[in-house]
Amino acid sequence: MSVNLNLLNEMAADITDPDFGYKKVKLRHVREGGYFKRKVSANATYIRNHYNRADQFGPACFSCSDADDMNREIFLNPNTFVWVET
Repeated sequence: MSVNLNLLNEMAADITDPDFGYKKVKLRHVREGGYFKRKVSANATYIRNHYNRADQFGPACFSCSDADDMNREIFLNPNTFVWVET
């Protein structure tokens, strides 16, 4: 039985590819309550919360909470690229 080694190498490359299973999108396209990562290889997963309009105190941003630590919150620009599972 002959095995095509090139095909096996391509399959192994797809599985070990760090982008496998993730899609890069802008934060504004993640729905409220959706989970995302800042980088593909990141350990922290965030939840997109409410939108803060621009005012005298700062620019427009989304509030994002760490999924594992409810006291950790970051504010990101809506045009920030993030990674979501496909």
